[in-house]
Amino acid sequence: MELQVYLNEDSDLNTEYLDFKGKWEDVKKKIEEFKECGLPDNWEELPIYEWLTIDEVECEDETEESVWGVLLDDIYHNPNNEKTLKELFDDYTDWYIMDDEDKKKIAAYMKYGYSYDWCVEYLNDLEVYVFPGCADEEETLEKFARFKVEEGLYGNIPETLTYYIDYNLLGRDLGVEYAVIEPGVVINPF
Repeated sequence: MELQVYLNEDSDLNTEYLDFKGKWEDVKKKIEEFKECGLPDNWEELPIYEWLTIDEVECEDETEESVWGVLLDDIYHNPNNEKTLKELFDDYTDWYIMDDEDKKKIAAYMKYGYSYDWCVEYLNDLEVYVFPGCADEEETLEKFARFKVEEGLYGNIPETLTYYIDYNLLGRDLGVEYAVIEPGVVINPF
């Protein structure tokens, strides 16, 4: 991931990029080059929003871009987010080595409003169900209901009786416990 950064609006650093694919020492060295532009001496301990503006993020794929877009939005718009640049770097390092399924889970929950840190903490408990080709929430919940019946949520139902199940109605009932975050994607909000 590359971040386009600047320290203040008068700075000519609007074209400078920090590349997070590497070592913290390399990122730190790059930041230290900004001394003449007003870099605070204690920048490592300060929350990012107090001294650095991240103008643009370049990522390798859509999942990564959506997660880091939400994460950075949280950093700049949530006054309780005290994340430092080192913590952001550590998050990215963990993200980079994470399995693709875990990345998708985190992206889905962040779209629903959960924080990155919360998602990582409860990663093993996150439930994401994907049903390709759904046009809307109703169709998604219907497919989800079929999946849950086949999975045995209501016990072992003989195949001959499954024809009598109203999956649309069952899907609406499941929609009380689960959330459709986009057509074809269901999560279990806690």
